Amino acid sequence: MAHAAPAGHTTPLATRDVCTTAMAAADSADNDYNAIKKDLERRIADDAHPDKSELQALQDADAKRVITASQAQRACRP
Repeated sequence: MAHAAPAGHTTPLATRDVCTTAMAAADSADNDYNAIKKDLERRIADDAHPDKSELQALQDADAKRVITASQAQRACRP
């Protein structure tokens, strides 16, 4: 008869999966931020002026990038 891990106990495989998922989310958020930033920089170089919603999107992407990086750091702790 197999025994399940006690509640609150994380198996090494589950921990690895959580870490992998968190790292993927952080990478995705970082890529999103970089894409938005690159697009705004290109538009500014072309003498365009980003509106408030575009600047807010960059700020939101930056916040998501910081949050997901922090979550990944916590999830991947030994």
